[in-house]
Amino acid sequence: MLVHQNLKQKKNKIQHELSIISSEFKTISNLANKGLPDPNVHTIEEAIKTLQTIGGMENSVEYQNQATGIRQKLGEIKRVRYEHNKLIETKPYSFAAKLTGHQAL
Repeated sequence: MLVHQNLKQKKNKIQHELSIISSEFKTISNLANKGLPDPNVHTIEEAIKTLQTIGGMENSVEYQNQATGIRQKLGEIKRVRYEHNKLIETKPYSFAAKLTGHQAL
């Protein structure tokens, strides 16, 4: 039960942080008046791709500050994803994770 709660908490944290990053991408898109392809991100890979698109837009201090904040959040999300996947791989916890239906992210 504790393993299930821990994995669920990590997954919810990732989703929450991705929604925050999406809202920051929308803000940047509105400020730039250029419109990003799709500022709604659902995976870490989509967020990285959108961040690379923003990196080529403008080099103003405001964009760079927002991009730096997004990079820090992405680093935190990657760490949480690593912890989630490592917990699933660890021997006694892998059994409980399989029973509760958790998979690697």
